Amino acid sequence: MALLLEASDLEAALPYSRAVQVLYSAFRAFAEGTYRFPQRLVLDGSHGLLVAMPALDESSMAVKVATVHPGNPDLGLPSVQATVLLMDARTGELQGILDGTVLTLIRTAATSAVATDVLANPGPADLSVLGSGPLALAHIRALAEVRPLRSVRIYSPRLFARWATIATTLEPLGVDFGAMGSPESAVEGASIVVLATSAREPVLRWEWVSPGAHINAVGSHSPNAREVDTETIAKGRIFCDSVEACWAEAGDLLIPEREHAIDRTHAAISIGDVLLGRAAGRAAREEVTLFKSVGLAFEDLCAAAAAWEASTSLGLGTKWPQEFVGRVTSISPHRTT
Repeated sequence: MALLLEASDLEAALPYSRAVQVLYSAFRAFAEGTYRFPQRLVLDGSHGLLVAMPALDESSMAVKVATVHPGNPDLGLPSVQATVLLMDARTGELQGILDGTVLTLIRTAATSAVATDVLANPGPADLSVLGSGPLALAHIRALAEVRPLRSVRIYSPRLFARWATIATTLEPLGVDFGAMGSPESAVEGASIVVLATSAREPVLRWEWVSPGAHINAVGSHSPNAREVDTETIAKGRIFCDSVEACWAEAGDLLIPEREHAIDRTHAAISIGDVLLGRAAGRAAREEVTLFKSVGLAFEDLCAAAAAWEASTSLGLGTKWPQEFVGRVTSISPHRTT
C-alpha cells in the first residue's frame, strides 16, 4: 500500500522543528556525496514552467514534478504546484504520493533555517520578510525554530489582500509582527532578511542592509531573474545550497557576473561544506552573509522520506492500493478496436 499524504498529513508528520533537523542531516549527507540527482529538467511553456526533479540515495528514490506560474496569485492559486512520488530504492515499489506544494514550502523554509542557524549572528532577531505568500509565511515559522524573533516586518504588494491569512498564521507564534509600506522600511534595521518573492528585478538594495545582517534569497531560480541588487552580492559573503546549481540557475549570481562585478570565486562555498567544517561560516559580527538557494532534488527526497516514515508510524494519510500500478502480470490476448 502506498500512502497519499495531503497538506494536513505533512504538517503533522513533518513539523518545522523536525524538518530543520532533517535538513541539517541532509545537507551534511549531500556534502559527503550521499545523494545522486541531475540538474533539474525545465520546460518553458507559454504560461509557466514544467519542472522535473529526481533524486535517490541507498534507501529511497523520489521525483518531484512541479509547475511554476508567476501569475497564479492573481487567480487565487499558488505560483508553485507540485507532486512528489516516493519509491523504495531496493524494490522500486511506490511508497507515497505527497502534496509537493506543501512539501516544497516546508523543506525550502527548513533549508533557510539551517543556513540562518549556521550563519546569522546569535541571539534574538528582528526579521524582515519581502513577500507575503505561503513561502514567506513558511520561512517565518521555520526561522522561529532557530532564533527568538523579537519582531517580524513584512512588505509585499499583495500584503493587505493576504493580511487575514498572515495574522492567522503568525498569531500562534506570539511574535510582534507588522505590515510595512515599502521594502526599504521593512529591511532597515533587520538582523535577518528573507526574500521570498516572484520578482524578476531586485527588491533588495545594499544601502538598506544593516551591518551584520543575514539574508536568505530563495524566491528566484532562473538565470534572468533576481531579487538582490549587484552591490549586495558583491559586498556580501555568499553561501549556496549547491555551488554548481546556483551558478547554473541563479540570476542573483549570474547577472552580476555578466556585469563583471564578481567572478565565480565569490560564491564558491556550500552550506554543507560549512556544516562539515570544510569552510568557515560567518567571519565577523559586522559581516553581511547571504544564503542563495535554488532548491535541490535531494531536499525533496529526504523530506518526503521523513514525512512518509512519520506518517506510517502515526497512522496518517490515505492508503492507496497499488495493484493497478506497475503490477501487470499478463496481457489479455483479446483486442478491441
